[in-house]
Amino acid sequence: MLIDTAGVRRSSPAAHVMLAKTMIELIGIGAAPRRSLCMRALRAAGMPAGTWHTIVRRIEAHGDPTPKVSPLPAR
Repeated sequence: MLIDTAGVRRSSPAAHVMLAKTMIELIGIGAAPRRSLCMRALRAAGMPAGTWHTIVRRIEAHGDPTPKVSPLPAR
């Protein structure tokens, strides 16, 4: 997964919402990136220090992220 950190930096102040939704999708299919990679993306985007905690709270508030229909091809 690639995150356009320049695009995140130019986006609205609620860029954490976009990042949280991206994480929810990846968690739902079992492909979430490591926390260290997420932190690198946030740091590269120049996000405030508390952004990670805001993202985690949004993910927890979302509930079960498993999609009803898997977007992955059947094996």
